Amino acid sequence: MESDFSAEGFSVIKVTKEEKERLRRPWRRSLILRVLGRTVSYSYLHQRLTRMWKPEAVFDLIALNNDFFIGKFESLRDYDTAKFGGPWMILDHYVTVQEWEPNFDTRNRKTQKILAWICFPAIPIEYFDDEFLKKIGKTIGRPVRIDTTTSLASIGKFARVCVELDITKPLVSKFVLHEADWPIEYEGIHLICF
Repeated sequence: MESDFSAEGFSVIKVTKEEKERLRRPWRRSLILRVLGRTVSYSYLHQRLTRMWKPEAVFDLIALNNDFFIGKFESLRDYDTAKFGGPWMILDHYVTVQEWEPNFDTRNRKTQKILAWICFPAIPIEYFDDEFLKKIGKTIGRPVRIDTTTSLASIGKFARVCVELDITKPLVSKFVLHEADWPIEYEGIHLICF
């Protein structure tokens, strides 16, 4: 890392591409967590998350400023369980789970994005196709995962997609397909006060 001085006299740190890759690599299986509307202690949160997620390998919880935490996982299975298995609740408050992002800054950070499961309870079974469901999901947020039972069309009653939602924007309640309205249900979202 090199440093230079800016016109204001502050030291400017430059990070090379190789340094970024090396510094970020250990965090690739990490999630940013926050209990919305409630402050919880580190030990209580760690105990509850361990009980809910039942990790098979090492799971580290790291406390950050402003009630944010990072969950760091050794096992991809444990990471996927925490990321996609929700919605998670602690003391009747929603636990936001989002992918770790480089340069995450907790100062003045408001929770803007959450991962949530959305359900299409009535669409015809021929649309239970991963790519088509992602296409619908993109109208709501950023699709992250398709429920395996949906992709196998084994239930046939509804399709589920995990999407990253921007909760600063109004939620979409339906979409139009072949000139018909189709409802969208959000799992656990009613518990979040917008």
